[in-house]
Amino acid sequence: MREEGFREGLSSRDDLEIISAQNGDFDVATAMQVTEDWIQTYGDEIDCIVSANSTMINGAIEALKAAKMNEDVVSVGVVHIGEEDGYPIPAGDEDYAIFVSWPAIGTLCGQIAEKYYKGEEIEERTNIEMEDMTAENFDEIVAAQ
Repeated sequence: MREEGFREGLSSRDDLEIISAQNGDFDVATAMQVTEDWIQTYGDEIDCIVSANSTMINGAIEALKAAKMNEDVVSVGVVHIGEEDGYPIPAGDEDYAIFVSWPAIGTLCGQIAEKYYKGEEIEERTNIEMEDMTAENFDEIVAAQ
């Protein structure tokens, strides 16, 4: 659904083009290989890489660094506190991320379960709260968790 929302968000933008989309399997090595393939295929046409989590954006960033393209390509991912592969945001390797709080997801699930238990109407779709994350606000967001 992340990709679906991303594509929906870009659908009104005539100035942007998705030149490729591939699954990185939430794995550093797989994301690195996908990015290396993109670099060989598209080279300087790549302006931005978007990833569904920090693990995959780490792989993409490593491939971009090896190709000396990390300064020219914007990297964007989704961050969950506790991801085992670390966060490229504080070091300045990742340009921007969407922060998703696991505790917030748990609270929302509890609220929906309570509505269900009480026989209340449950909306067809419920979105979680997200925050914009950069190197500048990373520590503040993490400390609030």
